[in-house]
Formats: sequence, C-alpha cells, structure tokens
Amino acid sequence: LSIPETVIIMVMLLSLGPIMSVPFIEANLTTTHFRTIIMPLIVLSLVPTIYVSRTVYMTLVEETKKKYITSLKAKGVKKDRIYTMHLSKVAFNKVMNHFPIILAINISTMIICERMFGLTGLFSTFIDAMISGEFLFCLGIVLSLMVYYYIVVLTSQTLSRVLMPRSGGAYEVE
Repeated sequence: LSIPETVIIMVMLLSLGPIMSVPFIEANLTTTHFRTIIMPLIVLSLVPTIYVSRTVYMTLVEETKKKYITSLKAKGVKKDRIYTMHLSKVAFNKVMNHFPIILAINISTMIICERMFGLTGLFSTFIDAMISGEFLFCLGIVLSLMVYYYIVVLTSQTLSRVLMPRSGGAYEVE
C-alpha cells in the first residue's frame, strides 16, 4: 500500500465512529443491524479492494508496454479484445498470486473490525480463552487459522494452474 491509500483507509476507519454517533444514524442503526452487518463488511472489504485494484492497475501498466501488446495494437486488434483476451488473464493470474497476502490482510483487518464494532468473533474468543487459561483451545484456533490459510493458498495455486496452464499458474518465477 502506498501512503495516500493508507491515509485514505485510516481517515475512513477513524471517521466511522463520529458518523455512527450522529443521532439520526444511531437511532436507525439499532433497527437495521447496520452496525453488525454492513459496517463490518465495509471495513473488511476496504483494504483488500484497494490492494486488488492497485495490483491490477500496476499489472496492466506493465503488461501494456510489452512487445506482444504493441504488436497486437499495430496489427489493428481492437482495445476491447486485447483487454479481454490477453490483459485480463494476466491480471487475474497476478491477483491469484497475491491472494494469500489478501487473506492475511483480511485476517488482520478482522481483528480491528471485531474491536471497533464490539463483535464476538475469532479474535475476541481467542482473547477470552487466553484470559481464562484455556491454552489448548487457543492452540486449536491458531491451528485452524493456519489450516484455513494453507487451504486458500493451495486452492489459489490449483485454480491459477487450471485457468492459466501455459503460464505456469500462480507463483511462477518471473
């Protein structure tokens, strides 16, 4: 993440508290479950969305400078076809390559989201188990997160190799 994106994220996260304390919004939040469903989803999706859009943008900028794209443009291939048939596959492969990083960002954002909105979730359950001395339960939470992370990594590798067999899939050595 660059500094402007980080500043935008911090400003948005810090402005949620004052926005939610406005009397009109606060009165409507209790009836519509806005506080427990929609706002946490916004917080959880904000950072990964910016990360994915930045990755796709940088990939497209790099890829459009390559020789095969300039030769396709010189042959008169339409821009829409170049983007749909060539550049979108490369961008998808790059996003699949970064998917484990996105998952790690989401897990860390989940901790912030649980604390900010007072939700009972994985992090608060972990803290409660640590305080009560249930260390075996804490180990189970950590191991389940680790297994989930590895399942996501293997799934992203497999999906990338199936969808992009010639490029070697995700995690290709460039």
